[in-house]
Amino acid sequence: MWLVVDTNQSRRIPATLNTDRLTGQAEGLSLPPYMMAELLPRGQTPRSETLAAFGAHRVRIGVEPSMAIEAAAQLSVEDLPAFCPFPAPGDEIESDYRRLLNENTSRVTPALARWAETVKQNHHAFMNGMEARRIGARRALKEKNVGTIEDFAEAVQMTNGPDSFIGSLIVATFMNGGRRTVAIDDPAELVRAVLANPYFRHFYHAILYYIISVTKLWEDRTLHRDHDKNDWTDLTMALYVGTSDALVTNDGLLRAVFAAIDPDVRVVLASDL
Repeated sequence: MWLVVDTNQSRRIPATLNTDRLTGQAEGLSLPPYMMAELLPRGQTPRSETLAAFGAHRVRIGVEPSMAIEAAAQLSVEDLPAFCPFPAPGDEIESDYRRLLNENTSRVTPALARWAETVKQNHHAFMNGMEARRIGARRALKEKNVGTIEDFAEAVQMTNGPDSFIGSLIVATFMNGGRRTVAIDDPAELVRAVLANPYFRHFYHAILYYIISVTKLWEDRTLHRDHDKNDWTDLTMALYVGTSDALVTNDGLLRAVFAAIDPDVRVVLASDL
């Protein structure tokens, strides 16, 4: 088990985990790259305190979603389900990402500051397109005579096969709109292999939950929400959560997402550790 840390709890991570609690047996901290991008622009004191908290634990930093998808697209149907969106120790990219953990001085390294700003701009650009995706999703769901949806068990039917709502999204993202050759050339096999991977399954299921929420198709109207430009940062957290991991967050969207898509994933606060 790894503890996947969200920005809103990062500064509160204790130096020593309570071994009387299940999370006290964690191997270490999983840090999503976009969380690190949010951390870098902070002032020196909160940034240094947060990095010091991280330094008390074993740490791994995930690769960005586009890089994870590009790498996984080259795997066979046997290997893709076991893909992990974290670089192996000693990899060049792992060394590059670990430089982020050393940014505790008054001035962030210019190249890393530019990286953080680019990441944030990419977030906002994606979210600007989410409203168009929401309208398109609503239209597509209406064409399939989809009314209100009772729960996620019903929603998950929209992941079955390459022509399903999420299946078509998987094929499009892995094939990069037809510009990338993938190792699994059968779309149905590709969708099955991707959803057999716990990290990607959480990621695409989180997107499905979110689309239904902003499209306002749940029978339970309390689950509806309007999209916000920062939601993509929250949704990408799901990519770094394995089946036995715990998510350390106080974010309402992520709590709602995992309560629906995988209740076995523990969602806790840093004070619970």
